[in-house]
This record gives sequence, structure tokens and C-alpha cells, in this order.
Amino acid sequence: MGQLSLILGLALTLAPPSSAPSDIVEITSPQPPAPSEIVEVATPAPPASELAQPVETTTPSPALAPAPVANPDADAAVEGAEQPDEDKQGKPDSEAKKAKKPKKYEFKVGARVIAGGRLRYIEPRLDSEGSRIGQPERKGSLQLRQARVKVSAKYLDVLSAKVSLEFSDLLGSPSAGDVLRDAWGNVQIHPGFQIKVGHFKRPYSRLELRGVSKVPMIGRGLYNSVAIEDLSWGDRAVGVALWGKLEPMRPGLHELGWSISASNNALAGAPNGVDAHARVTYDPTAWLSIGAGGAFKHVQDSLANEADCLAEWKRDASCRRNVFGATFDLVFRVKGLYASVETNLAQDWLFAETSPWMLGALAYATYDFEVGKKTRLQPIVSGEFIDTNLSFSESEALRGVAGLNILWTKRLRVMPQAQYVMPMAPVTSFNHFVESWVVGLWVSVQL
Repeated sequence: MGQLSLILGLALTLAPPSSAPSDIVEITSPQPPAPSEIVEVATPAPPASELAQPVETTTPSPALAPAPVANPDADAAVEGAEQPDEDKQGKPDSEAKKAKKPKKYEFKVGARVIAGGRLRYIEPRLDSEGSRIGQPERKGSLQLRQARVKVSAKYLDVLSAKVSLEFSDLLGSPSAGDVLRDAWGNVQIHPGFQIKVGHFKRPYSRLELRGVSKVPMIGRGLYNSVAIEDLSWGDRAVGVALWGKLEPMRPGLHELGWSISASNNALAGAPNGVDAHARVTYDPTAWLSIGAGGAFKHVQDSLANEADCLAEWKRDASCRRNVFGATFDLVFRVKGLYASVETNLAQDWLFAETSPWMLGALAYATYDFEVGKKTRLQPIVSGEFIDTNLSFSESEALRGVAGLNILWTKRLRVMPQAQYVMPMAPVTSFNHFVESWVVGLWVSVQL
């Protein structure tokens, strides 16, 4: 009996295990086999292919080891390999990435309406002796200041175009230059070098270059109405412009912009000739912007005989006037504060036989108070000085504006404002302006 036990012990020692000697086998193995089963353990060893399988003695404990999976892709996912996934809409990642790529073509349609009511008081005009002519005007009225529709298109960052029409001008006796605002195309060779052709704003006054949706007050002021609109030193015209903007975002040069243009306000009935404008803006920091520019007009003299001047290719010196303009401005942006100061100069090419200089200086400031996620209160104050003829002393006036705008996102603006214009003494008929004040409430809706 002792010999039989010794033989059985040696057989158990020499026989290969039927499975890997892991903790899993020990936990899940049944009770020790009966003696009759032990005899079967001494059968010949299994093939070498089976002996090569149980090498997983280094597998983690059952609490940490993942369940065996036959799919190799699933194993790769456990190792952190990138696998196809689905976004919130159930689209694979490849489709989601395609959807996030910038579109080659962009097409936008927008509209803006500004309407309101006002009370206006205007002193009567004066004669050459300074006496009033007629009675003062007191009037309350509803006003449609703007009803504009614009269409813009873009191809990548290379080509862009815009057309806008002002339908409020149809209430009067409009000309083509009134109804048509923008009609231009732009080619971007580089952000710092672009070409624009068509009907567009010329680079002159910073306030004039700001869009209506960004100008916080009703009207752009006295100098704007006389020099930029009546004398066509700014505003829109037909021409070509070279311009660009660089944003290196480094100390000492936050942004740099430049523009030069050649144009003529032909749609508004301007006389023959050509206008040249140039402007540079330099932003040393995010809170400061400096702008400066110049302008030149080679324009037909209003006193010359147009028929005689057009009869010859080579114009006589009396047919043309060469006049100049200049502008300088500063803008400060600190948190909710926006403050702007600008000074503009231009020659009056319609004045008699000479072209005297006119001067306009304007400053305004706003501060945005957040009163909700989408709502802001924006107080506005503005002051302006104008001298329409620096050669005479009876041509100066002051203008003041105050208001409290209410803004809801970029869609709605409620603009209660008051304006006062006062000509400076001595007041004569030579002055463009008379005493007046306007109190009004305007609402701007933008789509």
C-alpha cells in the first residue's frame, strides 16, 4: 500500500496540469477528484499546442482583469486606440468633422428698420442784418430713418460681395445714389492686401466709416452733414480701393490697417473729376486705436462753364479746382467704455472763387451696463464744434447730444435722445446753422 501511494504521488508530480495554475482555476475548481479520477490524470500529456496556451499566470486579479473578448477592435479600444464614434445626432465622427468644416459658399440676407417720433424746435433764419425772417418752427412728427435690406455673399476667404438698398429714400424724390447704398465686390489676396471695386464708403472720417448699427446716436453730426455729405468728402462713391488689415497680436502692434482709393460720387450727381483718399489705423494695444488720413479732389470748378470745359481733352486751369482734406482720430476701449475723439479738415470747393478750410471736432462716449444676459443699458454723451469757414468768424456752432440707449442682443435698440444746436455769436445769415433742439425716441430692429 505504501508503494502504491508513492507511485501515485510521483505521477501527480510529473503529470502536466490540465489548465493554467491561476487563481481563477483554484477558485472555480471543484473538490479534489476521487481516486478513480486520479488514475486518469496519469494519461499521456496533451499536445504541445495545448501546452502553449496556459501562459496567463501574469493576468491581474479577477476584480481588475477584463473579460476575454475575441474582437481585436474591442481590445484596441481598451488600449485607447481611436475608434469610430457617433456624435449627438448619431453621425459618425467622419461625418461630424465634415459638417464642422467651413463652407465654401456663404449667403446672408439682412434687414434693419429704424423708426420713431420726435419733437423739434427751430429758430427762424436771419437776414444780413441779423433780424429774424419768419416764425420759429415747432413740430412733432413720426420718422422713418432707415428701412434697409442687404445681401452678402462669400466664397471661402477669397471673394466677397455686398449689395444694400435704402427703401426709406423712396418716400421722397430719390436719386440712384440715395436708394443704392452698397454694391461692391472684394478680392482678398492676403488679409493685408485686398482689392475692392464698386460703390462703397471711402476711407475718411472714422465716425462715417462706422455702420449705423454701431453708431450710438441718431445722426452723425454737423460736420458730417456739410462736409462729408454735401461736399462729398466721404460717404459712398464709385471707385476702386486697395486696403488691408494685419493682426499680429504682439506687443507694440495689436492691429494695423490701411486703405487708399480713387473714386467719384457719380451716382449722386457729383461733378466731373476724381477723388483720392488714404487712411491708416494703428492699434498699439487692444484698448487704443489711432487713425489718420488725407483726401484730395481734382474737381470741376462750380463757376466754370461745363460745356466749354468738356469740349476739350486738355482742360483749362479755370475748369478745375484742386482741394484737400485731412482727418485724425483716437478711440479708447476699456471694458464697457467706448470713447472717440476726431478732428476733420476739408476745403469748401463750392465757395465763391476760393476754397476756404472748414473744421469739425467731435467727441462721444458710451458705457455699457449689463443688466441681464442679453440686455444692456448704454448712456451716451457727445459734443461737437464746427467752423464752416476758418476765414470768417460768423460760421461756428456747437452741438450736444445725450441719451440712454437700451440694447437687447444685437437685434433691438431703444434710443431716447436729446440734441441741442447753438450757433456761436455773432449769429448772422452767413452761418449755416440756427438754434434748434430735438427730443425723440427711436427704435431699431435688425434681422
